[in-house]
Amino acid sequence: MVTCTPTKKAHIWCAHNAGQKFGEIANFLQLNESVVLQNYWKFSKQGPKPDFHTKPPIPRHPRALTPHAECCAEHAIGSRDSRDATDVQRKLFPDLSAPTIRQMFVRRGLHGCVRWRKPWLSKKHVRNQKLWATQYHHHCDFFWCKVWYSDESKFNLFGPNGKSYCRRRVGEVLLVGM
Repeated sequence: MVTCTPTKKAHIWCAHNAGQKFGEIANFLQLNESVVLQNYWKFSKQGPKPDFHTKPPIPRHPRALTPHAECCAEHAIGSRDSRDATDVQRKLFPDLSAPTIRQMFVRRGLHGCVRWRKPWLSKKHVRNQKLWATQYHHHCDFFWCKVWYSDESKFNLFGPNGKSYCRRRVGEVLLVGM
């Protein structure tokens, strides 16, 4: 169907209701008579006062995930049951592809980012560590055998040594627990 401007659609509607024939309207607007007929009948279904600016909905493929399934996937990432989109796909949606799950996470605001190798230490954190150490420096060796400084070295007990990815919302980059 050839689309017309809202002005032409309104002219077709008003001219036909005023008694003009479709052929006369088509000649005046320099359109095919079938185009005039199609536009008139399309707007006659809307009632006595049609909206000439409306556009028909574009038919699309239905979404693969329901809103409830999307919430379940988001919960799986947030509760650390799953590490990434591929893990969610394997556990919850084996019939879907991993890129579909990734697109759903981005649509819901969970963007992929690289996990930090170790927590970020600000100057305030370092100052507090030194204050703590000076408070307890007079304790015996037995006390210091129990102290463990976790920010001095990176320990990798499980998983690869390479980059690890996670899903976070904007502004959640420095959350350690995620």
